[in-house]
Amino acid sequence: MPYSETISIPAYRFKAFWRVAAASTFADRFSPDVELIYHPAASFVSGQLELKLEEDATAHSTDLTRKRKLKLRLAGGAPVPFGGVFIDLRANHYFNWSHHVNSFLPMAIYARERSGLPLTVLLPEGMPVGAVALYRRFGFDSLLSDAPVRGRQLVWRMDPMEAFSSYRHHMIERFMRAHDGDEAVFPRIEDLPKKIFVARKDTRRISNQAEVEAVLVPLGYRTVYMEEHSNEVQFALVRGATHIVGIHGAGLAPLQYYSPAREPLHFVEIQPPGCTSNFFQIMADQIGARYSAVRGRLKPEYIEPSYDGTPLTRFTSDDFEVDPLSVRVAIEINRRGGVIEDYPRNWFAD
Repeated sequence: MPYSETISIPAYRFKAFWRVAAASTFADRFSPDVELIYHPAASFVSGQLELKLEEDATAHSTDLTRKRKLKLRLAGGAPVPFGGVFIDLRANHYFNWSHHVNSFLPMAIYARERSGLPLTVLLPEGMPVGAVALYRRFGFDSLLSDAPVRGRQLVWRMDPMEAFSSYRHHMIERFMRAHDGDEAVFPRIEDLPKKIFVARKDTRRISNQAEVEAVLVPLGYRTVYMEEHSNEVQFALVRGATHIVGIHGAGLAPLQYYSPAREPLHFVEIQPPGCTSNFFQIMADQIGARYSAVRGRLKPEYIEPSYDGTPLTRFTSDDFEVDPLSVRVAIEINRRGGVIEDYPRNWFAD
C-alpha cells in the first residue's frame, strides 16, 4: 500500500538561560569577576519532514570520501539488491556519534512508527561496531554498504537539516513512553555515580582540568570519559545521573534519552569559546532539565574574527582553559533555578 506524508515542524521555543564566562576585568576594570550572560527565550528553526515509500528505488551514498569512491568504482559499483524495506542513513557526517544518536536514530524510530514498516537501517561500510549495536538495541537490523542499494526504500527528507533539533524530542516521544523501563533497550547497570563530570581525552580538552576537578570533586562529582565505555554504559551513566557537568561534545548525546519519569536533571554544559552552540541547551530544555552554561577562557586569536562575524569553526576542537570560579557560579545558578538577583561577589568567600 502506498505511503507518503509531509509533516510540518514548528519552531521549537526554548527557555532563557545563563552562560557564565571567565572572571576578568572586562566586567569591572578594577575588580575581576565572572561575566553573567543572559540569553532570553528564543525560537529555533521550523521546517518540514517528507516521508515516502518508494517500491523500486536505488539509494546512493552522498558522503563518500575520495578513497571510498575509488574503492567502489574498482568494485564495479553495481547496486546491491535488498529484499526488505530500508532507510538510508549514510548522509551528513555519518561517522559522527552524536549525529546518529540525536538525528538518525530518532529518524529511524519515527519513520518506523509513522509508516508501520519493519525498517532496516542502511549504514556505511566500516560503521563502528558500537553504532551497529545501538541500532540493534532499538530494534533495527542493519545493512552496511557504500554501494548503491536497490529495493523498497523509505525515503526521508528533512528541510532544513537543523530542524532535527526542533523535532527530535517528538520523534522519540512515543518510543520513550513505551520503552523507558525496557532493560533490553536501556540495560540497568548498578553502582554508577549520580553526579558525573563528562571530560574528553582527544580533542576539546580542558587544559587546566585539575583545577576544575578541585571544584567538582568536593561536590560529589566523578570524572568519566565516555570514550572508555560501551554505548550501553554511556547511556546508563547519563540516564542514571542526577547532576551532569560536561564538555560540549558527543559524550553528552545520550541526554536526549533521559528518562521522562525522572526528577529534572541538573546540567551544566562547559563550552569551548570556539564551539559555543545551543545544540545541547535545546536538548536539555526538551527533557525538562535545569540548564546553565560555562564559556571557557578566550584566546587572543579568537577575538578579531569573533567581532567581524566569522564563524569560529576552525577552533572547534581546540583545547581550552576554564575558570574554576565560573564553574562554581554556573552550578549555583543551576541549583537556584536560574535566580541570581542576589548574586554577590562573596558567594564563595572561602
